[in-house]
Amino acid sequence: MGVDFRKRVDDLTYTANEDVLDDLAGWPTDLWMVEVIKYRKNTAEGYVELVRKDDLPKLPAGTTTDRLRYWMWQNRQVTVVPATENGLLQFDYLSILPDLTGPSSPLLIDMSVSVLAYRTAADAKGTRGQKEEAGWLMALAKDFSDKIVNIQVKNQQFVARRGQPEHGGRGAYNHPSGVI
Repeated sequence: MGVDFRKRVDDLTYTANEDVLDDLAGWPTDLWMVEVIKYRKNTAEGYVELVRKDDLPKLPAGTTTDRLRYWMWQNRQVTVVPATENGLLQFDYLSILPDLTGPSSPLLIDMSVSVLAYRTAADAKGTRGQKEEAGWLMALAKDFSDKIVNIQVKNQQFVARRGQPEHGGRGAYNHPSGVI
């Protein structure tokens, strides 16, 4: 049973000088985390992938850019260096809810509950001697727990936390003058 949590939104309208994308019309309500963002000025152009950054670069005073180039995911928001012209966005994201394909499709609102449910079912099957089914259910529990870890780790990897190196990049560590 495969469940796909990856989804795509095409041609989401970007309005010039917007730096936070979460309030755009058409923004998905089931978004958990954005993976890839692409931008184009109009439908005659192809999409160009934006570069994901830990910390957005600052443009020099008095300069502008006509298209989006960089984005950052922090505090469950997508922030960009704003462009001076309107455009269209395409982005791939992980959804809280998988695509439902029929009446037997699972609706996983909280994956941590699913991990516990499959683990409990695996333990129950194991104690009743149904080892094959227990192994299958344990694999499902592990799959959901891996997804939770991947999502949480991926979110944390893009939070800027580092300061400047103590040596200031001069080549000598812990010596203010740079001389050893």
